[in-house]
Amino acid sequence: GVYFGGFELRNCYLQQSESTGQYGLFHINSAANNLNGGLFAAVIENNQQIAGISLNVSGDSIWIRKNRITGNQAGIYANLVANAGNLVISENNITAAAGCVVIDRTYTAEIRDNEMEQAV
Repeated sequence: GVYFGGFELRNCYLQQSESTGQYGLFHINSAANNLNGGLFAAVIENNQQIAGISLNVSGDSIWIRKNRITGNQAGIYANLVANAGNLVISENNITAAAGCVVIDRTYTAEIRDNEMEQAV
């Protein structure tokens, strides 16, 4: 497996993609190949995303800060590997049709200082 530690995504404009289920940023990991989640110690900040962020079987220490996120799917979706924690979601503006923040699995998460609205 490939370890993707220290990933930084800053000051970008991301559009939704049909091939990623309408998400602008889509990470998927194979737990069989990367028990630690592959993507870890990541910073995603100051981006404008006309789509959401999807983290599938990702690792720990992921910070999502100061982004503008909108779209028809969940604004931020997180399903981290077992025992992965330190998911921080702060200071974002999120407007999404399928929930602003949807977490299926994480050990610890901090969600603070966001402006969130669910589009209807």
